[in-house]
Amino acid sequence: MQGFLLQDWTTIRMQFSIQSVIQTEANWLDLQDYQDATAWLELRECTIATGHTSLRFDYETAPTRDESMFRASAASPTFTATPPLLATSPDVQKLVLGNTVPLARWLRWKLIATAVGSSGVSDVTFRIAVAGNRVGGR
Repeated sequence: MQGFLLQDWTTIRMQFSIQSVIQTEANWLDLQDYQDATAWLELRECTIATGHTSLRFDYETAPTRDESMFRASAASPTFTATPPLLATSPDVQKLVLGNTVPLARWLRWKLIATAVGSSGVSDVTFRIAVAGNRVGGR
């Protein structure tokens, strides 16, 4: 196993009309030599805009960097926060060959609001660590 940071600590703020934010391409993980991985989502704080019912993270994977190729391999639980949520332990998700969408070369996160908001701002402070299992256990 080898450890990586898919995303170091950051805060994402989404106006109520925005439904998703995708990780910047420069920060996607190249996991070509890995057969599966485990992701740890650490959440420091989460606030939901009026009208957004919840937020969640999808872990998307694709064999190439083409937008049309990315599919969700796993998703975090949904987060609801009124008042702001403070998480005490990380959420752990497995990205394995047995998933409906197995781990491919590229891995990124996508933050999704489950409904269009009516006012305010949703924000979430988080980081995501990933441990990759090399093909052949090298």
